[in-house]
Formats: sequence, C-alpha cells, structure tokens
Amino acid sequence: MPLLGKILGGNLLYYPGCLYSTILQERSNKYLTLLREIGYDPIMLEDAKCCGSPLLSSGMSNLYEEIAERNRSLFEEHRVERIVSPCPSCVENLRNQGHEAVHITVLLAEKRSFLKPSISPCDVSFHDPCHLARSLRTTDEPRQILTHLGFNVVEPEYCGVFTLCCGGGGGVKARYSELSLEMARRRLEGFHSKYVVTSCPMCLLNMEEANRKFSLGKKIYDLIDLIST
Repeated sequence: MPLLGKILGGNLLYYPGCLYSTILQERSNKYLTLLREIGYDPIMLEDAKCCGSPLLSSGMSNLYEEIAERNRSLFEEHRVERIVSPCPSCVENLRNQGHEAVHITVLLAEKRSFLKPSISPCDVSFHDPCHLARSLRTTDEPRQILTHLGFNVVEPEYCGVFTLCCGGGGGVKARYSELSLEMARRRLEGFHSKYVVTSCPMCLLNMEEANRKFSLGKKIYDLIDLIST
C-alpha cells in the first residue's frame, strides 16, 4: 500500500489540537496510528499546538493573530501543504487562516474499506458537531464509516446541518458551564439509541459530563473508539 502523505500534496500534517494533545491524547494516538495503518504518511510538529480558535471566541484578537502567525511560519518551515485534524473547530479555524485543512473523517471515509469495527455492531446515533456539520459540511462521511463498520445509524430529529448544539464549543462551556450542561442534557435526551457517537473533542467531553451528572444512561463514543484495522 503506497503512503499518501506526499501523494496528497507536500507534507500532510496531523494536527490534533489542544484537547487531543492533552486530555484525549490516547485517542489522538489511535487516530494517528490508524492513518498510518491505512496508508497515509502524516508528519507531526511538536510546536503546533493551539490553532487560536478559543482566543478568537473569547475576543482576544491580538493574541489570536500572534498564534496564527506563529503557526503559519511553522507550517512554511516544514513545507506543510495539507492538514488533517480530528477537531472540527481546528479545521474550520485553520481554513479561515488560509490553510488547506480537512477533518479526519474525510480521509477515513475515503479508505473505509480498510476499517473494521472494534466492538460488535449495534444501533448507534451520531451527534453532528456544529462546526463539522454547518461550517465544514461534513455530515455524510461519519455515517459512511459507521455504516461500513456494520452499525445501524438511528437518526435523531435534529441531525446533519440541522443539528442541535450540545453547548461544548464556542466558549459556552468555559463561560456558562451550567448552561452548557443543560444543552448537552437536552441533546442527549433527543437520541433514541443508548449509544451516541461524535467526532469532536468538545462535544465528546461535554456530553460525557452531562451524561454522568444527569444519570442519562447513555454511552458516549468518539468515532475512533469504534474503529480498528
């Protein structure tokens, strides 16, 4: 199987973002390993951390511009021409800064024939993150992956570009924690399946917390939790 880092154009950078670099590092490592197992050859840059999105949401535009310029110089130095990330907010923000960036579900969907389920397939619901669905218009790819793996996707009333916000992003969680959890509770109660899958670190963590706090009895998965090769 040819490695596709160069075929896709220049160096393909795997950009985990803040949460996948820290709290969710184990899952990030699984994503990176998976990319390599299915034929991609991404590089990683230790100095490429925050994309600046939380700063922009908080109105810290001067510091945001500093971060953006730092990353721009770093990418140029390492001849980065394409970026893949498991964080929709990072992808949206990097695109807005002029970089060619794609969410990881797009690459996984392209190579889904190499993917296998890590658990027995069952009924699942997919929570469309706001940035992934509305900004990136990436709604089919996660479902293509789940369907290929043998899972039956049970759609909630609000899905795709009409998804309901779970309250995890846009600075809501940091500033209005209780409101954020109430939004996640409302979202989780709208799923008919016990098993809820998402592809956003902020959605994942916020829904997990709400699930525990309100004893909703759901099982929350990151997409990578369901994939093996």
